[in-house]
Amino acid sequence: MKLGIALSGGGARGGIELGILYSLVKRYHIKIDVITGTSIGAIIGGIYASGMEIEDMINFLYLFEADKYLKDISLLISNEKGIRKRLNSYLKFYRSINLLTDREYLDDGEKILELLKVLTKNKDFEDCEIRFGVNAVDLISGKEVYLTKGRLYKAMRASMSIPGIFKPVEMDGMLLVDGGTVCNVPVSLARKLGAEKVIAIDLRNKEELKDFSNGFEVLWRAGTIAAKHITDKELKKADHVIEIPTDIDILDFDRMAECLELGMNYDLFPAIRKILQ
Repeated sequence: MKLGIALSGGGARGGIELGILYSLVKRYHIKIDVITGTSIGAIIGGIYASGMEIEDMINFLYLFEADKYLKDISLLISNEKGIRKRLNSYLKFYRSINLLTDREYLDDGEKILELLKVLTKNKDFEDCEIRFGVNAVDLISGKEVYLTKGRLYKAMRASMSIPGIFKPVEMDGMLLVDGGTVCNVPVSLARKLGAEKVIAIDLRNKEELKDFSNGFEVLWRAGTIAAKHITDKELKKADHVIEIPTDIDILDFDRMAECLELGMNYDLFPAIRKILQ
């Protein structure tokens, strides 16, 4: 039986996924044959698939300082709770408005690209012992794209390109942005890569928005509705879905260690029992 893990996008909450991977591999000694990911899930999955020991990944997480690798987006990282509030405050700031009117992104992603290149040792997908793939969205065609060949770090960078935040990635005539724009958990891709059983990890916040204080909040919500429905359908294709509620914001990178602990402390026995049936 080939086991696949589909990792979702979720920014700083990706620490949860790393914690769950640690438990599966080190505590339960479960062999993972396929990993797929979106955005932060693509990053965690790609680094692990490239061969880095999971203990080293955890050590790096504890040392990670987001503002060292993110340029203008670093102004989004603060102690104020709520990504929508933070983005709203940032977009009202004069400098950010200037940036967004002069170009189509806040951060060119070059620093994070170089970091991913180092962490994956500049490996190709074909160099991985674990089958690995990520999804992204082509802005030109509007279609979801599966990336399973070439340099890992380039594909990972494409999958995390949040529109308007990071510069889109040009690849094979496409202009690629965050896979979560369309589907936040690539379960189908795991099946395509040979997984017979799939555990999906969904990091989305299930909080319902009922009150909107301004137009930006309306636009933010409207932009996520289509992806929500597609992702919900995708999750039905998984054999087991892990959801761990948390109020930790996707940009609270200083709380990634808390997310890691949430993942490591999660009871995986029901998931393991289900996939082994």
